[in-house]
Amino acid sequence: MNSTDTTRSEEGKPSSTPSLDPSTPATGLPGADGPVSAAGTVPLETGPAALTEGFAPDSAAAYFPAWAASADAGVTAGIDPAAPVAAASDGDGSSPLPAAALPTAADTPAVAAVAPPGATPAAPEGLPAVEAAASSEIPLAAAAVAVPAEAPAAGAESAAGPEIAPAAAGVEDVPAVSPAGVEAVVPAEAPLVVSELAAEAAPAAAGVEDVPAVSPAGVEAAAPAEAPLAAPDSAAAPEATTAVADDSLPVAAAPIPPAPKPGRRRAKTVVLVSLAVVIVAALAGAAVFAAAYYGERAKPGVTLAGERVAGQDAVQLKNTAAAIGQKLRLPLTVSGKTVEATGRDLGVTVDAARSSDAALAQGRGAAFWSAYNPFVPKTASLALHVDESALQYYLDDRFVSAASAAAEPRVAYDEAAGRFVVTPGHTGQTVDTAPLLAALGHYAADGSDALAPLTLTVKPDLPQISDAAAEAAANAANARLGLSIVIDNGMKGLAARSYQIPAALIAAWTVVQPQPVDGEVELKVDKAKIEAELPALLAEALTVAMRPQTTLVYPGTTNVIDIVEWGIDGTKMTDPASALAAVTAALEEGRDAAVTASVEVVPFEEITKEPPQNYGEPNGAKWIDINKSNFTVTLYEGTTAVRSFLVSIGAGGKYETTDGVFYIYLKYDHQVMRGPPEDPYVSPTDWVSYFNSDIAFHSAPWNEPNGWGRRVSHGCVNMKTADSKAVYDWAPLGTKVEVHY
Repeated sequence: MNSTDTTRSEEGKPSSTPSLDPSTPATGLPGADGPVSAAGTVPLETGPAALTEGFAPDSAAAYFPAWAASADAGVTAGIDPAAPVAAASDGDGSSPLPAAALPTAADTPAVAAVAPPGATPAAPEGLPAVEAAASSEIPLAAAAVAVPAEAPAAGAESAAGPEIAPAAAGVEDVPAVSPAGVEAVVPAEAPLVVSELAAEAAPAAAGVEDVPAVSPAGVEAAAPAEAPLAAPDSAAAPEATTAVADDSLPVAAAPIPPAPKPGRRRAKTVVLVSLAVVIVAALAGAAVFAAAYYGERAKPGVTLAGERVAGQDAVQLKNTAAAIGQKLRLPLTVSGKTVEATGRDLGVTVDAARSSDAALAQGRGAAFWSAYNPFVPKTASLALHVDESALQYYLDDRFVSAASAAAEPRVAYDEAAGRFVVTPGHTGQTVDTAPLLAALGHYAADGSDALAPLTLTVKPDLPQISDAAAEAAANAANARLGLSIVIDNGMKGLAARSYQIPAALIAAWTVVQPQPVDGEVELKVDKAKIEAELPALLAEALTVAMRPQTTLVYPGTTNVIDIVEWGIDGTKMTDPASALAAVTAALEEGRDAAVTASVEVVPFEEITKEPPQNYGEPNGAKWIDINKSNFTVTLYEGTTAVRSFLVSIGAGGKYETTDGVFYIYLKYDHQVMRGPPEDPYVSPTDWVSYFNSDIAFHSAPWNEPNGWGRRVSHGCVNMKTADSKAVYDWAPLGTKVEVHY
């Protein structure tokens, strides 16, 4: 007869308790779903070694013949949890069981549990655990020695032999040896029944009824209720368990099968341990390899904007992020018109470095299994930057006509009027960008649906800046145009220079910047433009170019003919940055300013040179011939005569025009000539060119109209006014002059 009860396990979960019918699949065996628990028995829970090492039965009938025999006899084991119980010990007397742990029916044989070292039977909820005697040879789930209540207590000693001798009915003091080497001694009056919860169980003796059946995994099946249960002696040694029987009842004996060979069990244990070591080593090696390989790479399961990037290093991740940004294409539709926009069109850029860091960070700090499991999703966000102004401009430019678009008021400089003027703003329409921004956000997070076609709508658009705010900005800008910002070079006399910033330049350096968020128009100074333009303006206005002094000497000598050109000291800017900063500050603050630029003097240089000497070639050096015989002056360029004039020369004596070779050394466009005291005269004259001390070419209007071709002067060469100007203009300082007859 099969029966199934529902009990509570140690964790409080319902468990199925099969009957002791061998035809029912045995649960609780290795490879089955859970431990077997007979109705009313104490289920024992053992460690992994006790469940696996050397123990792999396929069925209860094959490995528990006692159980099968009792089942065939129609015995259904049961223990009354309300029956009194004696004490049980683990061998050192330290673990007494309370009396309520085992049944005490008069006809129930005693059952003692024997377990491997370290395996303690676990009792169901509400029942104490039964301590097990240690066995070093055979890892048994449990073993039980049943003794009738009438039998006197007998001590159980350790037996060395691996075989188990079966007990026969009526044999006096026959020791019953358990597989663990535990010997149970019983009196001659009572037959002995020994059941083991181990890899093999003792078969029932022929003709013996009411034999306790033992379930797998250390679960006892109690005998009929007529036999009371005696507790084992708590003073037994750790390796032996003493079964105490009541001598008032007869004892039924069951033969005990031979124990498995210890060597075979050791071999199985070694194989299993070796296999476990190999598996653990393989797993450890795989873990070390995964940690080393993925240390600086994206871990398994990582995606970036929906793309799998597992195993990519930082450089590869940056390239992937950049490629994702470049391939961004988004069909956009507004009012029936569709365009395909790129990321660049929309002002969308990818921060490749931040995207790479985000992918590498996925899985850090997580449990190893989660971090390196490719089936655990790890989504890295793409670092996108969206220039919303560029995005709005692109959409409005594509989908909103100029006539429909809203316009902010404008402030601009009118060159014709010479002032800033305002163009009023007006309302209009704009594209609603919220859905597009949301789609880009989703795409950055996980690559979802951002590339799907998107339909946008237009919405009313009002100017964010009022016309009044624009007017206020224009007035402030016009006030700047009247500022007096003057920069000087700090020099005195002829080298002093100054420069005032003109209004047109102030306007060019003024930036009108709308601030829609604040609803205002801000005025700024274009510092970059000032730095680019003002230094050249100041250098031209405030500095003086140095002019060298040129001294003309006679050919082949150091004798000075004259200073051909007088030198002039120059100036140069030494620190334009300070002047630029002062001008910029005055413009920003809208105030007048007097700024002195940092300028230093550059002294003139002195140059010495000789007149040119190529007079003997056509079109060569310039020179002037004065022929006193015919009163003519001829201009030459080398051997080429350029022009001749009729002149008057000195009267002779102390007023002679001296013969010789001379050079023009001094020139005046106008001079008043005065005579010595003994011959005083005052003669205003023009276009004077001196070539020999106080003798010069000059105009002599007092000789008009018939004073030419004569000796009348005090030594100078008198000429018509036009002729003297021609010589003045043609002959530079240093021009050679030859005087002869």
